[in-house]
Amino acid sequence: MDKTNLEIICKIQRLIINLSYNKAAELASIQLINAEDPTILNLRAEALLNLNNLNSAISDCETVKRLNNEDWEPYYRLGVALFRKGEYDSACAELKLALKKVGNAKELKNIV
Repeated sequence: MDKTNLEIICKIQRLIINLSYNKAAELASIQLINAEDPTILNLRAEALLNLNNLNSAISDCETVKRLNNEDWEPYYRLGVALFRKGEYDSACAELKLALKKVGNAKELKNIV
């Protein structure tokens, strides 16, 4: 990962931490014009999820899963989005996959 990309990822993450989800999603969208970066897509999915833009968050999560299916976060976010849409069986399946991906990592234990 080059320095510029890392700086942008850090900016997006700071915006999310500061609850500036619209700005985070906008910055991520600008960065994704020329390339599908799973890290930036994952962050945009987080921002969109917090904005309750569920269909777009689901789309980003699905793309991240396709690009990097080893990461637990898109499965978790997808599960949350599906749960909010009332698709409980699908949500449970995605959340189970997230748990399987992360194993016993304390990151997800603190969230769930």
